[in-house]
Amino acid sequence: MSYSRWSKDRPWYTFWSASCSESTHYRFPTKRLMGNQCFEICDPEKPVYISYKLLKEIGIKGVVKNVQMIYKDRHYIKFSDYTDLRWQLVRFMTDVEEDFKWHRFFLYEWYYPIRNKIYFFWRRLGN
Repeated sequence: MSYSRWSKDRPWYTFWSASCSESTHYRFPTKRLMGNQCFEICDPEKPVYISYKLLKEIGIKGVVKNVQMIYKDRHYIKFSDYTDLRWQLVRFMTDVEEDFKWHRFFLYEWYYPIRNKIYFFWRRLGN
């Protein structure tokens, strides 16, 4: 899921980059898998990956301070960009917590993938 877009006014592009280390398909919604979900600040020179677990441990303000330290040599990044980043991190946390509810998780990570495999298998048999 995307939280910001590239533009001349934005210094980076941010999005939920799924899991930092493993796929979520056909897995159970465990705390470890939830903690491995990544928020990516996509920048051509210095991409930054922030896991949900790190975000919960040091908090949003701590993560924003770390990002400010990483990008301290970039004078064109405004204070409002970091304020936007805070809100994007809040939305990311909310989205991860919502996505890892049992019903929703199984619907998107189990039901739809299996249904689609069966559907495409039957279509291939019919052609």
